[in-house]
Amino acid sequence: MTWIDALDAEGAKALTARLTGLAVRTGVAAQDAPDLVQDAFGKFQRYAVNNSVENPEGMLRRIVVNLAIDYTRARRRNRISPIPVEDYDIVDKNPLPDAVLMGRQRLKLIEAAFAALDPLTAAIIREHRIEGIKLAEVAKRHGVSLSTVEKRLAKGLKQLIDRVHKAASEG
Repeated sequence: MTWIDALDAEGAKALTARLTGLAVRTGVAAQDAPDLVQDAFGKFQRYAVNNSVENPEGMLRRIVVNLAIDYTRARRRNRISPIPVEDYDIVDKNPLPDAVLMGRQRLKLIEAAFAALDPLTAAIIREHRIEGIKLAEVAKRHGVSLSTVEKRLAKGLKQLIDRVHKAASEG
């Protein structure tokens, strides 16, 4: 019979509470401290079977401190957070599915509005607004005056906007 077996229920509870508090004070997460104290009792029991211990509580405290040091080293080495993953707010940088769907619907509206434009106006808008080509270069590419390009660009953009707004309000 070991010293631990001789403890009454109240003495065992008090000792366990003291050792758990020690574990927490030495850096062990509160939810892990009872397991660490249980391990300390197990180590003590295995040692006390073949050896005499003059100060059992002192030895248990030393075992708890040593296990706490090992625990802290393992946490540092494994980079394990003491906070459960369920408590983290995981942020997904991707848009929500409904926003993706709305974006695809707007794209279809714009594509349909572009398809309704005459080919020269669509080319002028695409080259200037999407590809970033200067108006003078667009005029030179298509063999028309700068004034014609400016007028087609303005009318084409107005047609696009009107068609997209009309389609969006209908659908």
